[in-house]
Amino acid sequence: MKKRMDMQRGKVGKRFPIAPTMFIALESIVLTFVLEILSRHSLLSAVGFMFGRPTVFMYNVVMVALTLAFAMLFRKKLFSLLLVTAVWLAFGISNCVVLTFRTATPITAVDLKLGVEAINMINVYFKIWQIILVGGAIVLVIAILVFVAVRSPKYRKEGQTGLLRFSGFAIAFLLYTIVIFQNPNLISRNLRPSLYDSYLKYGFPYCFSYSFFDIGITEPEGYSSEEVIKIAQDVDLALGEVMNVSDPGETNLLDDIIESIRTGSYESEPENYTVEAVDAIRNRLERSGESALQNTPNIIFVQLESFFDPCIIEHLSFSEDPIPNFRKIKNEYTSGELYVPTVAGGTANTEFEVLTGCSLDFFGAGEFPYYSILKEKMCESLAVDLRAVDYTATAIHNYTGSFYYRDTVYDNLGFNRYISREYMDGYGLTPMGWPEDAILQGIIRDVMDSTEGKDFIYTVTVQTHGKYIERPDEIEAVITVDGARSEHEKRLMEYYLTLLVDVDKLIGKLVEEYSQYDEDVMIVFFGDHLPGLELSNEILTTGNIYATEYVVWTNYELPKVDKDLEAYQLGAYALMQNDIDVGTMIRFHQTQMDKENYLENLEILEYDMLYGKRYVYEGFELKEEDRLIMGLHPIRITGAEVKNKNLFVYGENFTAASFVHLDEDKMSDTIFVNPNLLVVPNETPKDKTIITVSQISNQGFLLSTSEGYECMGLEPVDYRK
Repeated sequence: MKKRMDMQRGKVGKRFPIAPTMFIALESIVLTFVLEILSRHSLLSAVGFMFGRPTVFMYNVVMVALTLAFAMLFRKKLFSLLLVTAVWLAFGISNCVVLTFRTATPITAVDLKLGVEAINMINVYFKIWQIILVGGAIVLVIAILVFVAVRSPKYRKEGQTGLLRFSGFAIAFLLYTIVIFQNPNLISRNLRPSLYDSYLKYGFPYCFSYSFFDIGITEPEGYSSEEVIKIAQDVDLALGEVMNVSDPGETNLLDDIIESIRTGSYESEPENYTVEAVDAIRNRLERSGESALQNTPNIIFVQLESFFDPCIIEHLSFSEDPIPNFRKIKNEYTSGELYVPTVAGGTANTEFEVLTGCSLDFFGAGEFPYYSILKEKMCESLAVDLRAVDYTATAIHNYTGSFYYRDTVYDNLGFNRYISREYMDGYGLTPMGWPEDAILQGIIRDVMDSTEGKDFIYTVTVQTHGKYIERPDEIEAVITVDGARSEHEKRLMEYYLTLLVDVDKLIGKLVEEYSQYDEDVMIVFFGDHLPGLELSNEILTTGNIYATEYVVWTNYELPKVDKDLEAYQLGAYALMQNDIDVGTMIRFHQTQMDKENYLENLEILEYDMLYGKRYVYEGFELKEEDRLIMGLHPIRITGAEVKNKNLFVYGENFTAASFVHLDEDKMSDTIFVNPNLLVVPNETPKDKTIITVSQISNQGFLLSTSEGYECMGLEPVDYRK
């Protein structure tokens, strides 16, 4: 017994075989170096960073060392060290892989929030064997961790020694942080404007770790009610004479909000409430005199996924113009470069800037407001502002309705309705499974025809979405490419062109159709970001991978006034061509764009609207009364019967995303037959069962549910007899 206890003590009480401090230091250097190789896709670049910016490299080493020192506090040191190392490598490898198809956009903390969306996108970017390989690798790593957790020895308790060692690394990290941030040339807390360049300049461990804390908009220096009021007064002075807008009448959503924005009559008395503050804001939002907005056009924004002019690639030439329709209207109507906040992905961030007039430059690195603030809070937008002058606001997107949480965000942006893929039928798919855009023309027409007043339609295309593949032989090249640096580049571009040509045809068809329309129509076409085609500043004639293009087309005469714009200026500039100046950000951009303190005031105003006390609204909190309406035409059940033990549900406007529910139980085996018929195999509902039909996104989110239909006397009938 005594001998056995001595053996156990020996196993439990043995020391860690290497001096812990030395081990942590060595592993931290090696691990940081490996992470930089993965981040840069280059051994030489990592060596250059290590010796070219040694102070910054060592700061990353100390940061990694701190996490390893924490792991050494535990008795199962091998397991805890392996776990921390595995976590760092998992992030590093993920970043390495992501950068292969999401050019110049490294991973950040925001990517960890993607969850279901990331899982649903895996089959787009990876082949089945790659998914299996990755899954197997994950299982293997987990198995190793479990094995080590069970079998690794417990080392002797270090007591104060371990805590002192960890405290030493923590103090070293804090002192290093204080010293290094004294020199802005060494490191910065601002990872913009180029997130990718920041990762290269400051190192992966620092940038990725900082992204967990760099969230939202930091309160600007000098933010106060007086400063916001002053900005509002500056806008008023620049606007000149203001005009009154007639009452928009009843709407099914946001009536009180829109009326408050339109008239400046608010319900709350916030802190710092003064007569002067109310007057300043009211002067800014209220109009007096006769309306000049009586002859406004229908307004359509078409956000073109990964759309750009391939002719700006210096070394490539093409057998014909890939975008003749876009180029024609660009040469004839107001147009220019559009500077967007993202490249090769991140559509929602360009969308955010265009719709709200807010700049992503003031947000945390890699942040998506659609995942954060706009899931929680309503924000003034083009939709809200145009509804204040009697527009009906509709969003259209031929992809999953819950992607980027648009079904929630569009609600908070004030849209009347949202038509997503789940409410469409009859669209084709690209070889990579993305819906084709041709269906959008008919949906836009249906929206225009369904309303009596003016329409604001925000359309988001998807056909040209990545990932892009090398054009297979069975797909004919619609345009041939010369000058490519490799066969891979040539076939990659040829595949992209097969998609781009179709999108340009959609542009041509929309222009042709609305040239004949009996109402005034303005269409704003713009690219949301450049595609993930291994592009760089050096090979583009624009010299900027963040530059796309826009065109403001109209079926009525307007002067051509070209101007290069930031994405957050596009809405205000397009509306200014039609003398439309409603709304906070719209007026601000229209009147302050060329002023010296423009960006400083934009940051203050943006913070006030999204995170501050909303002094510009005198503290009024925007809230909605009714939910966004999904789809254009309501989904209705008109009847049901049982045939050969199968439930037949009849109705209107069913799609492939329609699922029958029996007393709220989803029938996952629902079969979509046509827009008027759904079939549930082997199902005979009992009397008084309530049948509903719900639209479910491919992410599994409920988008809408029809009114119930009560079953009575659905006895099975065998029609085969």
